[in-house]
Amino acid sequence: MKRWKIQEHDAKKSEALALKLGVSPLIASLLIARGFDTEASAHRFLNPAYEHLHEPNLLLGMKESVKRILEAIDKKEKILVWGDYDVDGTTGTVVLRKAIEILGGESGYHVPHRFKEGYGVNIPALEKAKERGYRLVISVDCGITSFEPVAWAKENGLDFIITDHHLAKEKGNPDAFAVINPNQKNCGYPDKNLAGVGVAYKLAHALLRERGKEHLVPHFLKVVAIGTIADVMKLTGENRAIVAIGLKDLPQARNFGLKALMEVSECKAEMTSYHIGF
Repeated sequence: MKRWKIQEHDAKKSEALALKLGVSPLIASLLIARGFDTEASAHRFLNPAYEHLHEPNLLLGMKESVKRILEAIDKKEKILVWGDYDVDGTTGTVVLRKAIEILGGESGYHVPHRFKEGYGVNIPALEKAKERGYRLVISVDCGITSFEPVAWAKENGLDFIITDHHLAKEKGNPDAFAVINPNQKNCGYPDKNLAGVGVAYKLAHALLRERGKEHLVPHFLKVVAIGTIADVMKLTGENRAIVAIGLKDLPQARNFGLKALMEVSECKAEMTSYHIGF
């Protein structure tokens, strides 16, 4: 039988925080126990907003990635988006391809077969991509451990941009054109808990902003929220804002795929992370 040990807290501190926030002392106690022990941090947790999202260019590798992708779009080069096969990877692939499409670029995608190809980037699929005329490959939610395939791409004239959120190996990153990963060495990005789709979203944000289309960026959060929840990421920091905004906007989605999913799932009431995850 489990025995619950209740974390001790300062009752006076809870009462003071409760008064400032306009919540019950019990809620204030829970917030303090979770580390939100100031009015500012607690208010941010309880009221996530778009303004809480960080600047995309704080991610190491972002500026050179944006420059190369826009160059590919302007030169009409074919761009391949390589996504992982899970929900995080597929939603990230959708986000990045949509951004490229809005900017007038030509992109295809490859999502490897879970059992036939396995996880990550593989050389046979890159060979086919080269044969089909692709010149730039962008990974989503994978690539940070794909040393040999990325090296092959470089040797064979394919520029490779990695976007990932997984931890790199001790020997560092593959020899890619650029790497965007909040968890890579020397990256000072404030939030290390972004999902793969979250990293792809940051790249999409930077691309659209560069071409004067930043007003479209918030609309992507519906899809980003789905991938973030499905990948079981912490719902704190940026993820909390992403999910809160995305869930609020989902019922008004005009995307036929999203509308069909909500209809089949009978999600008619106010949506929560439970509806997405289960």
